[in-house]
Amino acid sequence: MQPQDLLIGSTLGKYQIVSRIGRGGMGAVYKGYDPLLDRYLAVKVLAPHLVWEEGFVERFLREARAAARLKHPHIVTIHDVGQVQNWYYFVMEYLEGFALNDIIQQCGALPICDVLKITKSLANALDYAHGQNLIHRDIKPANIMVDHNGHITLTDFGIARAAQERRMTSTGTVLGTPEYMSPEQARGEPVDTRSDLYSLAMITYQMLCGQVAFKADSTLALLFKVVHDPLPSICAIRSDLPQGVDQVLQKALAKQPEERYAKANLFYTELEQAFGSYSDEQASVFTPELFQSLSISVPPDATPLPEMPVPTNPGAFRQAATVVGSPTSSSTPTGATPPNSHQAPTVVGQSTSTSNADTVLEVGQSVTSPLSASPPVSQPSGRNSRRASFPVSYTHLTLPTKRIV
Repeated sequence: MQPQDLLIGSTLGKYQIVSRIGRGGMGAVYKGYDPLLDRYLAVKVLAPHLVWEEGFVERFLREARAAARLKHPHIVTIHDVGQVQNWYYFVMEYLEGFALNDIIQQCGALPICDVLKITKSLANALDYAHGQNLIHRDIKPANIMVDHNGHITLTDFGIARAAQERRMTSTGTVLGTPEYMSPEQARGEPVDTRSDLYSLAMITYQMLCGQVAFKADSTLALLFKVVHDPLPSICAIRSDLPQGVDQVLQKALAKQPEERYAKANLFYTELEQAFGSYSDEQASVFTPELFQSLSISVPPDATPLPEMPVPTNPGAFRQAATVVGSPTSSSTPTGATPPNSHQAPTVVGQSTSTSNADTVLEVGQSVTSPLSASPPVSQPSGRNSRRASFPVSYTHLTLPTKRIV
């Protein structure tokens, strides 16, 4: 029996929490109700391990405001951001439908018409967001919603950068989902718009053949492949596809960012041209029958968030309204790990390459394994964790004494 989620049935600000929609490495999403406007909304409550990090609240507010300025038909609309006691949340439009990863798991490879439609929608959304100087950093099928009419919406803009910014400068932390990470992101290097385009192309690859390009038994081994292994030809998996499609994907998924397409719509245009008159003669899978089947086969995620720790600065959220954009204090909160330029980086995200189980290094376990050398050893895995740790250089790693979800 799963423990009860105490947020369900409670109120955050003016929003009544109705049910749990899902969860990820950065928090949980709930269906909420706004009685003043008489409408349902999606409320994302941030994971505790993000909130107690120094400077996160200021970055979160800054990124939420930037993301709230995005107005595009294929990007989720952010309505509000708030705090109640120790819970930090932001409020988005409520999207009826299912995540793209659920659809791929149910259907496998998608019809060409659906692949092109989804790729075009996401390309338009990304080019627009990049034009507003926003990079997503965690594009994956779980962050892409498909409604009952086949409309595509990209979610979770801004939160990955807010969680990542200080970690990248102080501890080498990397946020993302390994299967869709660009090689430079996997190495812990700074990323630009071309990293988002790599993730988009990897999703297109998966939609065409029903599987991701790189798979491994551990996060370490998977990231090693992302950085070093050549991209498997999609025509070796689907021999019916035109050779030009493989050539477009090879360019879009190049290891070096400068070898990829500069714009998402340029990638889509060349992909469409590569298909030419080719057709798999399959109709769209976005039918009432599919969504009815998904409503039965995809159970709601009822696992609650862990208890919120007592914050080191309870007034941080209120103070942040006046300090957004100002330099972050260099002091370290009580009980937090001091910044250490030699500390091994951490990946926060879900790996789907091991039978949908998450990969985790157990508490207190140490490992030394460079991505630049031989392939890393396998790690134990567990289903209840959203964190996995790995070093990208000859660095000895010891996890903290408390497992963080």
